[in-house]
Amino acid sequence: MKHVWLALAATVVLSSCAPRTKLNVGNRIISSTEIHSAIRANRDSIHSLRCQGNISIESPVIAQSGSFKLMVVLPDTIAIEIQGPFGLRVGSGVITRRDFVFYNALENLVLTGSTSPHAMRQVLQVPLSFDDILTALTGGGFASTDEGSPDDARPDDGQFLLEYRDRMTARSYWIDPMTLLLRRQVVVDQSGKLMLERTFGNYQSVGSSLMPMNIRFLHPRERSLVVLTFSEVERDADISIAPVRIPSNAERVVVQ
Repeated sequence: MKHVWLALAATVVLSSCAPRTKLNVGNRIISSTEIHSAIRANRDSIHSLRCQGNISIESPVIAQSGSFKLMVVLPDTIAIEIQGPFGLRVGSGVITRRDFVFYNALENLVLTGSTSPHAMRQVLQVPLSFDDILTALTGGGFASTDEGSPDDARPDDGQFLLEYRDRMTARSYWIDPMTLLLRRQVVVDQSGKLMLERTFGNYQSVGSSLMPMNIRFLHPRERSLVVLTFSEVERDADISIAPVRIPSNAERVVVQ
C-alpha cells in the first residue's frame, strides 16, 4: 500500500509540474498544436498580397508618417512605395531574401546591399528584419524556438496565452480563441524588462484568409515604434514587380 501511495503522490507532483498544452476558454478546449497549425495554415495559404494604407515610424533618428503601397510575392519579395503629404514620393524599394534596392527620393539617394539584419536596420532605421516584416504582413507567427509545446498555457482575459522561457528571455503569445490567430506577442529579458511587443488587430476576411488591418511594432530599448494601418488588401493577385525607378543622377551607397 505504501508503494501505491508513493506512486500516486509522484503522479500528482509530475502532473502539476508538466507544461499544460490544452486550454479551455468558455466552452472551447484547444491544444497548442492546433494553435500552431492554424497560424501556419493561414499564413501558408497566402501566395501574394497587394496592399495600401498608412505608415507611422518613430525612432531617435526619424519621425515620419505617410501612405504606402505594398506588393508581396511569397516567400521572398517585397516591393514598397511610400508617399508623404500631398502625394509627395518619399521613397520606393524592392527587398528580397538576398538583397535590396531602396531609393530615397527626398535625398536622391540609392541604397543597395545584402538583406542582413544589420543592413536592414540601417536602411529602415528601426530593428526589423526581412522575416519580421514578411511574417507580420501575413498575420504574425511564433519564433522558430517556440514551435513546440509551451512552458505554460492558460486563459488570459478571454484569450489563450502561451508562454515560452529560456535563460535569456520569456516570450508570450496571446491567441484569439475564435480564430486561433495571433493578437499580441511580447518578449521580456531576464529582469522582466520589455524588449519588444507586436500587436495584430482588426482581422478581416481577405479571400480564404484572415488578415490583420492594424499591425504595431514596439521596441522600447531602441525607442522605436512602427504602425501599419491597411485600407485595402488584395491577396493572390497576379503581381509583377518592376525594378525601382532611379534617376541617372542619384547618389549610390552600398550598405554593409
